[in-house]
Amino acid sequence: MDVYYNFATTCPTLTTDGAAGTKAGGSVAFDYAGSNTSKTVSSLTIIANGETLYSGAPGSKKPKDLDDFLNGKSSTNYTIIKNYGNDHTIKIEAKNAGTAWNGAISVTLTTTGSSPGYTKIDLSGGADANPSASTGATGSCQSTKHHHEYDDMYDVTGLNMLDASDIVFDLANAIPATTTQFKVLAHNQYLSPAAKIRLHGNPSYVYNI
Repeated sequence: MDVYYNFATTCPTLTTDGAAGTKAGGSVAFDYAGSNTSKTVSSLTIIANGETLYSGAPGSKKPKDLDDFLNGKSSTNYTIIKNYGNDHTIKIEAKNAGTAWNGAISVTLTTTGSSPGYTKIDLSGGADANPSASTGATGSCQSTKHHHEYDDMYDVTGLNMLDASDIVFDLANAIPATTTQFKVLAHNQYLSPAAKIRLHGNPSYVYNI
């Protein structure tokens, strides 16, 4: 027998699955030259939320090669990912989820190409996980309970469904008000009668199945 209860009233302190946290992300697109044109990058520094991911002199690079060169460079809490949307843009992504990793990106670029030579989008989208979320009802607070009453165990002639000796299994627990209409569906394949349906203890409403 499966007994279903109203989750909100049976487990009022539990919630449904909450949202997981998300990682902050930003980007830098290099446009100091055409994607296939090499220019000397004599100095480049990339800082995300105060953390330096790269500082150095990449040398002669096409914009589409510079993002490949920077791929995998990282700081304590951020990493660089190449080919973000196109072949000359890097993504800067937080290693962990949370609002703390949103922040500014700063770029210092010295090149023989056009100036400033880049377009940036600051870090955003980081969100904390919901720490109060639960994966559902567990333990003594559950919305479904499965129960067996076998003849050889209880020496009974049927299955007591609606006037259960254990009130936990009483159908009334799943009906919010006496005015609520409901149906009881039963199926008997072999024995007749195999069980009796008695509505909440009233002997006037007893049905053989």
